[in-house]
Amino acid sequence: KSVFKKRFTIDEEFLAEKSFILVAEGISYESEIKINNNFVSSHSGGCSPVIVPLSDGIVSSQNEILINISSDLNFRNTNPLSDQINYSKVYGGINKDIYLIAVPKIFVFSNFINYKIDNLLSLKLTNQVEIKSTFLNRQNDSIPNNTFYIKSSLTRKSTGQVFSESDPVQFELSDNNTIKVESYISVSNPILWSPETPELYILRIIITDKSGNVIDESYSETGFNDITKSSDQIFQSGRQISLNGINYYEDMPGFASALRYEDVEKDLMNIKALGFNAVRVPGRSAHPYIVNVCNRKGLFLLQEFPLNELSAHYFEEERFTAAAVDYLTEIIKRDRNEPSILAWGLGNDLDVSSEHTYNYFKEAAAAVDSVNKRLKYYTSRVFNEDICSELVDFIGINIYGSNFNSIKNDLTILTNKSKPITNRKNTSYFISGYGIKIQNGNNNGFSDIRSQESQMKFYKEIFPIASQSFSGNFMSSYADWNSENPLNYPLDRNPYLQTNGIHTFNREQKLSTNFIKRLLYREDLPRIQEGNYINEFPYIFIITGMIIMIIFAFFINKDRKFRSGLARCIYKPTYFFALVKDQMIISKGYNILLTLSISIGLGLFFSSVLYFVKDNNSFDMLLSKTLTNDSSKILFSEIVNNKLYLISSISVLIILIIFLTSFFLYFISFYTKGKSYFKIIYTICLWSVLPLLIFLPVGTVLFKLTESNPAYISMSLWLFIILAALSLNRILIGAKSIFDIRTGKVYFYGLIIISIFIAMIYSYFYFFTGVTETYELITKLNKS
Repeated sequence: KSVFKKRFTIDEEFLAEKSFILVAEGISYESEIKINNNFVSSHSGGCSPVIVPLSDGIVSSQNEILINISSDLNFRNTNPLSDQINYSKVYGGINKDIYLIAVPKIFVFSNFINYKIDNLLSLKLTNQVEIKSTFLNRQNDSIPNNTFYIKSSLTRKSTGQVFSESDPVQFELSDNNTIKVESYISVSNPILWSPETPELYILRIIITDKSGNVIDESYSETGFNDITKSSDQIFQSGRQISLNGINYYEDMPGFASALRYEDVEKDLMNIKALGFNAVRVPGRSAHPYIVNVCNRKGLFLLQEFPLNELSAHYFEEERFTAAAVDYLTEIIKRDRNEPSILAWGLGNDLDVSSEHTYNYFKEAAAAVDSVNKRLKYYTSRVFNEDICSELVDFIGINIYGSNFNSIKNDLTILTNKSKPITNRKNTSYFISGYGIKIQNGNNNGFSDIRSQESQMKFYKEIFPIASQSFSGNFMSSYADWNSENPLNYPLDRNPYLQTNGIHTFNREQKLSTNFIKRLLYREDLPRIQEGNYINEFPYIFIITGMIIMIIFAFFINKDRKFRSGLARCIYKPTYFFALVKDQMIISKGYNILLTLSISIGLGLFFSSVLYFVKDNNSFDMLLSKTLTNDSSKILFSEIVNNKLYLISSISVLIILIIFLTSFFLYFISFYTKGKSYFKIIYTICLWSVLPLLIFLPVGTVLFKLTESNPAYISMSLWLFIILAALSLNRILIGAKSIFDIRTGKVYFYGLIIISIFIAMIYSYFYFFTGVTETYELITKLNKS
């Protein structure tokens, strides 16, 4: 939470003549604004503006504005949700301009233009103007009967030539009131906006009194566009266009999301010079600076709002859906006169297989059409079970993988007209994001997937099919950017930095920058260095596992008593546990050996799994919801990305779990008739999980096996679940021997304790984190 406070003065004579509008273009996330201790506004949503006409008397000669800001996001009902790694960091606070606009006592508050183009030869424009008033008698004494006139005119910005104007429209307005007035302009031979000719017009609106005295005058830039869609393709002025775009994140060195106009202009001009004709700000609403530069320089803009990575669970609540639709409507009302905006985005990576999400899209699409009827889209990863596609004009496909052969196969399936995807009524696609993360200083050649050359190779392979088979494609990022949470597998010293840009965060060119320019301009491409990088061999897994297995096999072969104990424990656990309780047939040394063997075996197994999925996007999404404290996730990341630390940590954790389970049973033994020593209880707990010893050889070879077939991961996890359940059953059998009670009671109380433990874990994840909702979403997204 933070507080902004500022004092300012206004001249008394100026104050008497003017009213004021407060504009805050962006405060993230929640804000309450007061001026001179008078409540002005309460607002949520960092992308939508606060625009409030102030009642006369709120502003005086000596003023103080006070803004209380809460930048906290949560996993329940904020847009965006907290702890997301696939969308840029929400820095919070005031990241856009705040100012007062001084206006006359009757003034133009807003306007919306609607136009119809007739065969590119003429244009009929309706300008709907919202006019407000305060105390009109303070304006001047020449206003008779509160009668006014409004007139609109269009001036070509490039030449200053007045193109056309409307007839004056009379209206009447009393004190402290609002009216909407329409004026009409006909334009012959309009010059339409396009990336090649970004022609803009100045729309001038004037309010006059009956004598022709100008009371208020408003200027705004606009332009005219003729965008249509037919047969899965987009047309501008009847000419088919293809979007070659790039994603642009509002994240600048030194200023974060508090953008400077000159920086935005430099970036977007460079984007156009590289050969791109469109930009998209993923999961955010583009800053007004971005919109303005796109208008002036000629770049299509896909405008979105922060509704990202939501399971169907969120849309079950009508209040959440209504708030999302209202948020989207605010953005559209702000930008509906901007010519560069090609389409409105309704959400990203939502569960589009659910009826609840369908109902949201239905409401959102209706809201868009009621405010500004342009093309509509959403982005997703789901191919096969999308039931929402009919509600939008086209669908963006987000690609998070790095294996270009697999990606090419997926894109081929999408574009196969002979075998269309079931459950999808709309087959109009564009690629809304594709690219790979790299180590910016890595020049090992494309044989190393994290090298700069690999990024060049990736775009060389994917761009042809993405640009030729779809209506548009957007490369991952113009520059590296910071995610909301630390990454589990960062490729930079900065753990938050996503390195999939074609420039570094500091706007330094990568090798792919000029390569992509040649790709877009269809020029000859240079040869990409392959290198001779060899993937890391999992020596530590194999060596550690082999050493422990050799030691274990040595003692099995050496000691017949140990060997027979293992056999009894496996085949006759009840008899074995009884012997342990009565005679303590297992020595301390063999308990230590078995403890180390099982814990290191499970350490190798889980280390292989975690090390294999460390760069998996779905795993990182879940991890971000689980470890919501940044420091804890960074620590976890450091452990996971160091094999020795990882094996050691998990092995120690397994030993602690065995000890804690033993202590728990030891504590219970005080309240039963079958009291036992801790050594006996520990031995029974340890030998109960003997089936898990199988993970010593499994963990030794698993990492190497999964390199050739990742299916071994899921197979081995199912094996663990089965053997873990078997081990729990064996612990209950051991508890029966320890406590000397009936089998039915052991299972009754044991299952209650296990159920309570599972319920506590689930309750924590459900009520205090977004894990359950994210897991639900991931299972849907990964069905594609």
